[in-house]
Amino acid sequence: MTEEDSTLIELNVGGVYYKTTKKTLLQERDSYFNQIINNSSKSFTYENYNNKKHTIFKLFIDRNGDLFKYILDYLRNNKKLILPDNFKDFKRLQAEAKFYKLTDLEMILDEMIELNCSKTTGEK
Repeated sequence: MTEEDSTLIELNVGGVYYKTTKKTLLQERDSYFNQIINNSSKSFTYENYNNKKHTIFKLFIDRNGDLFKYILDYLRNNKKLILPDNFKDFKRLQAEAKFYKLTDLEMILDEMIELNCSKTTGEK
C-alpha cells in the first residue's frame, strides 16, 4: 500500500461528512481535488494501534453535501456514474461536477440531460 492509498481524506461537504482516500479523489488530473490536496499542508499524521502511520487530510467544501455522494460514488466506481432510477437533479449534479472540475462527468451528464430533454419533449 502506497502513502497515497493510505492517506485518508475527511470531507465536510455542506455539513455532510464523508471519508475516503486520497487515491479515490485524485483520479482526474485537473480536478478541484488535485488542486486543493496537492497544494495544501493541512494534513497531519497519526499512529494507529498497530503503530502504522496514517496521514489524514481534513477539508471543508461549501457545496451541496447531498449531491456529493454521487460525485464520490462516481470516483469510487472507476468513473462510472450510477444514479437511482428516480434521479431528477441532473443539472444540479452537473453544476457540482463543473465546480469539482470533473470534465468526464460533466460530459456524461450533458448526454443524460440531452436524453432526458428529448424524452420529455417527445423528440427522437
